Amino acid sequence: MTLGKSLVFSLFVITALLLFYTEVKADMRRNPTGVNVSSTHPTSLSIRFADNRGGQFTTTEALFCMRLQSNGACAAGTILGRLPARLDHGSTIQAQSNITDIMTIPFSVVRAAVSQARQGSFSNFFYVRRFSPVGNWDIGAGPGVDVFVSVTCRLAGGTSRTPLSFYSVKIVGKDTKNATGQKIITLDPENLKTGRVVARLEYTGRGQLQGWWEVRRPGDPQITPLDLLPEASLTQAERAKQTRFFRVKYFNITLPNNGSYNLVGPAYSELPVELGGAYRLLLRLKVSRDREALSNLVIPPTASAPPAPPPSCNTCAGTTRKRVRAEIPQPSAAATGTIEPRLSFSGGAAGFPIFPLEYRVPANLSVISVEKLSARLLTDGKRYSLTWRPIDDSRIVVKLVLHTPQDSQTYYMPAPNHISRLPMSWAKGGKLTRASVSLLGPDNNQMGKEISLKITQQKPEE
Repeated sequence: MTLGKSLVFSLFVITALLLFYTEVKADMRRNPTGVNVSSTHPTSLSIRFADNRGGQFTTTEALFCMRLQSNGACAAGTILGRLPARLDHGSTIQAQSNITDIMTIPFSVVRAAVSQARQGSFSNFFYVRRFSPVGNWDIGAGPGVDVFVSVTCRLAGGTSRTPLSFYSVKIVGKDTKNATGQKIITLDPENLKTGRVVARLEYTGRGQLQGWWEVRRPGDPQITPLDLLPEASLTQAERAKQTRFFRVKYFNITLPNNGSYNLVGPAYSELPVELGGAYRLLLRLKVSRDREALSNLVIPPTASAPPAPPPSCNTCAGTTRKRVRAEIPQPSAAATGTIEPRLSFSGGAAGFPIFPLEYRVPANLSVISVEKLSARLLTDGKRYSLTWRPIDDSRIVVKLVLHTPQDSQTYYMPAPNHISRLPMSWAKGGKLTRASVSLLGPDNNQMGKEISLKITQQKPEE
């Protein structure tokens, strides 16, 4: 009887400890937990990691391996490779309680996994993220202890049932003078009639491709690294921070199941050429709502500061330790921010920036010139009035210079206007001897030449 009670008590303790460690490991969650990846090409996918209780951590490394240790780390001798720093979009310097990680599997890792499978090993391998808690946070393995979280990668054909991801995107310009395409083009009257932009896409999986083309014109805000990534490669918050430029052409197509597609872009004649200078054409790819790239995970709000560590207890039973852990103060959503959405799609991710196509517009090809302003300078003896044909571009400025024998005065007016009334008090009764008008571009440099204006007399207004 005593032996039976001892066995029951031992089983109870073991069960309690197992439940405790199961609960500990469940503190750090991820979704998806497993994914099909291409066995012939790199694959990119968005994975969301979060601590259940909002504990702060820092990501330190990401490895690919064939087997795991009991603590979730890669087993010695089974590491296939490391996620390169240039592809590591999940790394962070500042502490946080959740990340949206872009897992990009290099081709060298895929090749090593395929080689291992051909030798009789399992075809599955693991993507392992290491999380280091800030301060005394307990993110699943005890206060201040690192946690390893893995995602299972299953080798597949790389077509259906594999997330849509891009491993090569090249934007080129094609015309009759260059059949193979080029990365920098100069527009001229001939290729404006025949040229067209083409994006060569190489991808895994399949899905709906949606997006548009945008042009950064001279004088627009600078392109940031965030602007060069597809929407699926960004977090929910980062997607709203991309700079929007001049939109040219939309597209909405279903990608074929062969892993390669030539996306026909705008014709040269559809590109803006209002100003002389260098333009950049960007390819904006929206998220594909692909079920294979769906993340279903509630992200808790970020904690503001680590709580005080739980009191040490070396002799507590498993149930008591769980009770102590439950008493750790939890950060409130109101104090730390809103909770991210549960469902997040990331179809169409890429672990690399999509560099824009640069095209150059010579000054003689610009459609804006000072002659087309049709500017007129009028006076009724009390004031001057400059009228012109408006230009629908707020970056352009009309510059007017008036001269008298003793002095001169310069006025700057927005080009979208069409009239500006100017005072005569500065002339101090002197007669106007000369007037000239010119256009200034977004960089405040003069566009083209300066032309003289004839002064037209008009009747004074009643």
